[in-house]
Amino acid sequence: MKKSIQIISTLILGVCSFNGLSNPKIPLTPNHVESFAVLTAATGRIAIIADGNYRDPDDIAGTPVSLAILRAFGKEKKLVHYSHSCDLRKAANDADPPNNLRHKDMQLSCDGTAQRWGGFEHITFYNCQTQKEATINHLRDQINASTSSDPLWIIEAGEPDIIWEAMNKAQSAKRKLCYIVTHHPNNDRGDDYNLVSGGAKGNIVDLGFPAANIRDIPDQNTLLKKPLSTWNWAKNHSDSRIKWLYERGFRAQEPIQQYGGIVGDMDPSDAGMIYYWCTLKADGTGGDTKCDVPKLEKLFTDYVKGSDNNPIIGPPGYTYIAEENGTIAITSPVDIAYGSNGTFIYLKNQTQNVTCSNTAFGSDPIPGVKKYCFVKSAITGVESTEVQNLKVYPNPSVDGVFYLSKNEVFNVLSEDGEVLIKDEGKSINLSNYPSGIYILQTSNTTIKLVR
Repeated sequence: MKKSIQIISTLILGVCSFNGLSNPKIPLTPNHVESFAVLTAATGRIAIIADGNYRDPDDIAGTPVSLAILRAFGKEKKLVHYSHSCDLRKAANDADPPNNLRHKDMQLSCDGTAQRWGGFEHITFYNCQTQKEATINHLRDQINASTSSDPLWIIEAGEPDIIWEAMNKAQSAKRKLCYIVTHHPNNDRGDDYNLVSGGAKGNIVDLGFPAANIRDIPDQNTLLKKPLSTWNWAKNHSDSRIKWLYERGFRAQEPIQQYGGIVGDMDPSDAGMIYYWCTLKADGTGGDTKCDVPKLEKLFTDYVKGSDNNPIIGPPGYTYIAEENGTIAITSPVDIAYGSNGTFIYLKNQTQNVTCSNTAFGSDPIPGVKKYCFVKSAITGVESTEVQNLKVYPNPSVDGVFYLSKNEVFNVLSEDGEVLIKDEGKSINLSNYPSGIYILQTSNTTIKLVR
């Protein structure tokens, strides 16, 4: 008899907190959940502090886009802190829909995106209102973990009070090993604390945080706050992950949110700071400050195209064997994983031939996405497995972002032999380098890259 082990332990409604008073980590049942993602960033770690509650519900749209950007660039494991609802006190002109509506919508944007896009199982999405001390302490710990080679980049996507509280609790020397990215002066002024100067009770720079470590990039609303119709490509896309981004943008602007400033618009403007961080060079310079809707469309559609730009990669220790609806011929007991994008369900000790399908495995692990089967590499009870050579997609690359078909330790060299990048992962970002020829070197492969 087939034994099916379900690794998605909850649906979205089971993951999220709808009473607005708790904010659980996406539940992981021991031995049932596995997620596979590869580190590629060389610019340190990232922490995101967003609002979305009192002043402006735009982060209901911005949060899914921010997380999707990290996933598409292969930097999701560099995210070490995410908190929302950081506007701590309601101002006289702020809207506050009943029943903690915006809190719930922010939590759903966090958990729903993590479930659909995968790769964020390590993250607890904190609610600054209901988990204030836990949020501050967690961010403090991430600040204290900073080193000169592994700094913390803090994305100021809301008022800076929580950041000040965490900085105040952190070791003074560690504050100097952090950066803060901001794009709008409204985010620089908090209820009690500001970023640079003034503040009812003080500001972050007065704590000894170096003003030189503030990256004040141009206002991202200019290119990213656009009519909903500019996101029709996402609304009508066949992939559920991309449709979700539109759905959350639509939700953010609905009249029930009681904020007229974005009605009719998709406003993921704070996500432009994430795009900037993802396009930084390894030394922290560069960075694209002109993220717009066409760039996001290309990034996300390239990512979900399947084997072209999203290599077929299974859980650690498993090898690709068949695509969806293919048949696996089994000659001795074998463990099989079925899924995609870091989300899998399993058949353990399978002894009979099996079809790589939702029916055979008992459910759909990741709806709307093409799925594959993988066998545990240490077990050889299958007739024909595929050993994948390293492939690079797309090549040439118009935007300078290349995807690898498997995790590799690599160097990227100029045509003159100068080492430009040393990294490990499944993507290469040459967007800040000029067009031309580059050389990718791994332990056993050399490939010409055309930018």
